[in-house]
Amino acid sequence: MQTGFYLDKTSGLNIAANLGNIVKKVDVYEVKAFRMVHFKAFRDTGWIEVNHLTLLFGQNSSGKSALYQVLQMLSYAYNCMMREEYFSDLSYMEKITGNFQDLCNKRIDDPVVKIGFLLQNQESKTEYWVQIAQKQPENTGYVENVYGKRKDESCDFLKYYHSINMFFLERREDIHIPVEIESMAEEMLLSIRSFARSLQMIAAHRHQPDRVMELTGIAPRSIGNAGETTFPMLYALSEMQGKQTAMLRGWLEKFGYTYRWQMVGINRGVFLLKDLKTGIESNLVDNGFGISQSLPLAVALDMIDGKTLLVDSPEAFLQTKMQSEMGDLMIEGSKNGRILLETGSEYLFLRIRRRVAEGVFLKENLSVYYLEETGYGETICHKLTLDEFGEFQDPPDSFVQFFSSDYEDIERMDEIRRKKRCSRG
Repeated sequence: MQTGFYLDKTSGLNIAANLGNIVKKVDVYEVKAFRMVHFKAFRDTGWIEVNHLTLLFGQNSSGKSALYQVLQMLSYAYNCMMREEYFSDLSYMEKITGNFQDLCNKRIDDPVVKIGFLLQNQESKTEYWVQIAQKQPENTGYVENVYGKRKDESCDFLKYYHSINMFFLERREDIHIPVEIESMAEEMLLSIRSFARSLQMIAAHRHQPDRVMELTGIAPRSIGNAGETTFPMLYALSEMQGKQTAMLRGWLEKFGYTYRWQMVGINRGVFLLKDLKTGIESNLVDNGFGISQSLPLAVALDMIDGKTLLVDSPEAFLQTKMQSEMGDLMIEGSKNGRILLETGSEYLFLRIRRRVAEGVFLKENLSVYYLEETGYGETICHKLTLDEFGEFQDPPDSFVQFFSSDYEDIERMDEIRRKKRCSRG
């Protein structure tokens, strides 16, 4: 029975089918960062680290979702490759990216988009870049170039390979490929593929569970972007396979609950929450929307197991205490994988900063980015630095103001209170 984020169809797959008959053992690098040039509102994002825990902040429409779109594109291209659906233009991806005009920064003179991945092992770093240009006369994009960079080495892969799925290549049989080029290509493509198949995204608005759920005992391929198969997955893992769900149980215990399944027919069950103080049990759907919205995140973290989880607004529909506790949940989950959070929650972030100050969470395992709109239809990506006390080092003024509205309201209320008291004598 398959468990985890996805059905790993690549286990045992003969890489020679795509990259040639290479017998030399190569290293699989870790994707440490990604970068976009001329992509949507960005001229150049700089390298966005994929750390143990990476936080993305920014005003609405600043471009946070665009960063996730690149990783969605990579995941989509990988899944198409596994289904042997080949494409080298944006036509398959227009639901994600739109056409080339939607994808490309509108304020640049050179209409070319570049997407890069920084690959690293213990000995070296490598950059893998895909360059997308506009296909004429159609308003779509196509892969114009794919190249790799390592120290002083650089290779234009399209001299030796076909572009088959935007980010992936297939060797040309009509040309001799030098061994060093073939080795570099294999290392890069295996590394990119390993990263692509590890990605799981959870959207801001998550699926509302049913009062009675259909449960076959077979684990789905994933919990879904909206968490729609969270509970069938949980049932298959915990009840049928006896897997531990420490993240989920720990999360519920923070709010005074535990859980159990009650079967009400063949392949039909109810997810019950038990109040640890009173012993009273009730259906999950009768316990407030916030709890049900948080459970897909806890289940995903129970299954992260070295993978990369992208989470949009984990604080959605949660009251402030839950948002703070969500910070601890993400720290705990980041011990077993990598997490990228797009968030606007100061409560969540304050909890993480507190854990950095306490020494519970190492600042080296945290990356924080703030997306600032310039006022000219473009966005700058700032990397923020925290010291050992969880304090910012020279943040941009706009980021300081990003969380300042509540403090301004409090100051204004204090000012009004003082004036009223003075007027009363």
